[in-house]
Amino acid sequence: MEQSQGRVAVNKREKARFEITLGELAAAGKANNTVYKAVGKAFIMSTVPTLTAEINTKVLMCDNEIATAARQMTQFEESIKATEHELQTFH
Repeated sequence: MEQSQGRVAVNKREKARFEITLGELAAAGKANNTVYKAVGKAFIMSTVPTLTAEINTKVLMCDNEIATAARQMTQFEESIKATEHELQTFH
């Protein structure tokens, strides 16, 4: 349960960071603007549309991971409730 909560928190932080970057890219303006993305200690030249598409894909991946972790937490909670109910009826 704690692991799923941790995954949700990490992915929410990453998604927020990506959304800030998307806002900065939108402010960069023109589609032909050259931007640089960090890859380790190096920087790679890219265009605004290309980098925007990459980041949008990462945002979707974060959304999917958050949804998966939330489903796992729900299933775990339901399992705990079912087990508690079984124990109560056993006594």
